Amino acid sequence: LLGDRTRDVRDTIALTKEYIRLCELQMALGMNEAEARKGAAERLTAGEVLGALEGDPPEGG
Repeated sequence: LLGDRTRDVRDTIALTKEYIRLCELQMALGMNEAEARKGAAERLTAGEVLGALEGDPPEGG
């Protein structure tokens, strides 16, 4: 049970870090914060970075 919770926390942390990275990248490319947040959320929802949970780099990254 504790192992599952630890894994869930690690997964959440990995997704949060990727979300922040995507926001920062998109803002560096000229998007405003709201656009960057929306774009990052869409990418995460679309599953483009879910491989990061397995340690795989995101596509194109």
